[in-house]
Amino acid sequence: MREHQTDILIVGGGVGGCAAAVAGTSLGYRVILTEETDWLGGQITSQAVPPDENRWIEMFGCTRRYRAFRNGVRQYYREHYPLTPDARANARLNPGGGRVSALCHEPRVAVAVIEAMMAYPRTAGLLNVLSTERCASTRCARRRSAVGEFPRAV
Repeated sequence: MREHQTDILIVGGGVGGCAAAVAGTSLGYRVILTEETDWLGGQITSQAVPPDENRWIEMFGCTRRYRAFRNGVRQYYREHYPLTPDARANARLNPGGGRVSALCHEPRVAVAVIEAMMAYPRTAGLLNVLSTERCASTRCARRRSAVGEFPRAV
């Protein structure tokens, strides 16, 4: 088994894990993010479930990075999809037109936006995304360690 050294280990590449990885790398930490599927994003990329957000999400109630993700989804549609002029100009574009969320979108768009947000830390050598079959943690004094099988990088 190959050994990896890191400042921060994040087990799970859902939206929260991805956000934590981007936050950690933005502070200069080396981060390993593990994910047991072939792509990142959790429910919004693997189950076609729109983000579960508060009703004030368009005005307040989210972090700057989550706002960047939401804006990135909208911008992806503006750049890659044939939208009507009204839809293209709509600052609150809801590409899927769903009522369950103010931002219904295709899973593959979320994957593209997440990958774009992680591109710089990955190329800078701060972020390593690994696919894992299982991961278990132990705690020894002030250090934590994790044991897992990492057959391939995502």
